[in-house]
Amino acid sequence: MTILFHEPGDPLPRAEFGRRRRKKHAPPLRPPAWKLVAYQRKYLDAMLRIEAESFACPWSSGYFAACLGRRGRALGKVLFDGRSVAGFVIYEQLPHRLSAAAGRRHRLGVGVDLLSLAVAEDCRRRGFGRMMIEHLRAVKIHRLDQLKPRRWSWHRARWIEAYLHESNLGGHLFLNACGFRALGVHREHLAEHDFEGDCYRFAWRKEL
Repeated sequence: MTILFHEPGDPLPRAEFGRRRRKKHAPPLRPPAWKLVAYQRKYLDAMLRIEAESFACPWSSGYFAACLGRRGRALGKVLFDGRSVAGFVIYEQLPHRLSAAAGRRHRLGVGVDLLSLAVAEDCRRRGFGRMMIEHLRAVKIHRLDQLKPRRWSWHRARWIEAYLHESNLGGHLFLNACGFRALGVHREHLAEHDFEGDCYRFAWRKEL
């Protein structure tokens, strides 16, 4: 038996036996932070792979270059987590659109033409497609203000339109789930872009 002596006022020594040391657990692994980044040439190979596994009539590398090149007017966003590409969206911003309704033409305001949207096969059913649609709805379009000459103003998209091939049933169901409505069949739209078959025109309108 060991007898410990201590002076009055000194703290008592702590018992060394019977103490349990807590194990330091490793912090939980966080899921990758997926975010939309601007298109760059280095993402093209992954985009072509996703395009080929998503559509029956995929775009070629030349068509991508024509849309997203310096002379193209389209914009591209890539869903990237720092290591791999999960999807992409290609769209074109339009300052205004004229539409015929009730025998007269009226302005629908600024909007977006959705040219292509695809998600990798192993990344589907995770909300990535809807995330890109929400990005298009929140996009701000720069246009000349009609009330203030020589001044530009920002406006959010009030409509989104897309043309889908008749065989793309999964795309039809996806756009319907996102609030789009089919407006009709266009037989000459794909022929203008050197594709065969008919396509459906889908549109989303922002409620005022």
